[in-house]
Amino acid sequence: MVMRKKAGWVWRSWRKPQLNAVGVLLFLLVSVALASAVNLVTNAPLPPLLQPLERHPWWFLGILLIIILGARGVLGARTAEGGTADEPKRWAHVRGDLIGRVHADWVEGVLQPSLSRLPRPVEARLTKHRSMVTPPQGLVLPAGSHAESPVPADTPPQAWLTRARGRLLVLGDPGTGKTTLLLRLAQALLETAANDPQARVPVVFHLSTWKPEARSFEAWLVDELDRHYGVPRRAARAFVEHGVVLPLADGLDELAEPRRAACAAAMNDYTSHPLVVCCRTVEYIALPERLRLNLAIAVEPLRVNDVRQWAESLGADGEPLRQLLGSDPVLGQLARTPLMLGAMATVAGGGRDVHGGDTGPDARRRRLLDTYVDAALVETPRARLAPGAGRFTPAQTRHWLAQLAALLHARDLTVYQPDWMQYDWAPSRRQAWLVAYGPLLVSSLLVMGVAVVGTIRHLSLFGAVLVAVGV
Repeated sequence: MVMRKKAGWVWRSWRKPQLNAVGVLLFLLVSVALASAVNLVTNAPLPPLLQPLERHPWWFLGILLIIILGARGVLGARTAEGGTADEPKRWAHVRGDLIGRVHADWVEGVLQPSLSRLPRPVEARLTKHRSMVTPPQGLVLPAGSHAESPVPADTPPQAWLTRARGRLLVLGDPGTGKTTLLLRLAQALLETAANDPQARVPVVFHLSTWKPEARSFEAWLVDELDRHYGVPRRAARAFVEHGVVLPLADGLDELAEPRRAACAAAMNDYTSHPLVVCCRTVEYIALPERLRLNLAIAVEPLRVNDVRQWAESLGADGEPLRQLLGSDPVLGQLARTPLMLGAMATVAGGGRDVHGGDTGPDARRRRLLDTYVDAALVETPRARLAPGAGRFTPAQTRHWLAQLAALLHARDLTVYQPDWMQYDWAPSRRQAWLVAYGPLLVSSLLVMGVAVVGTIRHLSLFGAVLVAVGV
């Protein structure tokens, strides 16, 4: 999907008026080359103007190479130039494609499937914390604003961002729904951006790919827009410099400690535009410095009464869940996050046993997740499966998911997108080498074959190419 979008953007770029001259010149040169090659192979005489090509074909190739490299240099120079205030307007079509890509990847691909696993939504309990952030210099906060205070349950996601003046931190324990909260904000902002050309485009960036060698947080954003969303680098640079995109940065806690601190320091230098960051509370508190944001929202664990009311709201369908929670106090404590509560609802509805022989919380949690995975593999409706997915058994699916999980863990990733895979993801060094250098090796062998055929047949370079392809 990324390559199709990128190819479309490249084609639209080459249709721009400033590139028409280069395109016409290349077309003429290629036409002359093909006509000359046909005449040489058929022993037909060339026109007087083109006869030097028969004796010195490399001259033509040299001129063609100079023109291509010159055009590339001009385009590269234009790309490296700093954009003006009107630069983002030139990329309106890219902005529209970016909105669609973010919605497809994160709203349709992550948020909606996660919400569909629950019989009904679980209302998150939110608390406002200003003491968890360091407001930028010059920002004066009202008296008493550092105190913790609950956030009304009916507050729309956009209101959190407005109160934070565009710079918001989302905290919470594992499984409480931090990423769901972030994606709900993205969904609301995407609807606004689709209807308002001046609105910022929310883009989810996963911080697990951040590297300390990144020149700056802005440069990393440009790289991610190009690598994961297929945005041309010139457009990506303009979007970041002029604040067209609103970064929603998730997964700060998934970085190793040295990288986490370095990433936080880089984000603290990014103060000219809005920014939303999502992190686990414990890992965030351990940072050597607070993020320079305006407001923190913490997703609190569910209370026992919240869990009971949610189970009762399911009516008769919630009876197995209520019995499960009532029979095991350990499961009642585990149910204080939407993630585990949803897993219990699925397992209880199927009548599966989650108790086992162990009674400790960790063992019970592992048993619950294993049972939930078994239920998900067996009971997933076929209509929700990808084409061909039904041919794999649950055991095979577990095996390949474990392999994928090991690859993600080795690269500090927790979110998987197929177009993120690189050649070094191959299981062995030999396979990685084959994927990386195989196409180059094949191309080199073809070129050598063409050269050998040209030498044997005493043909020009163009004739050798045509013979090699069977003309």
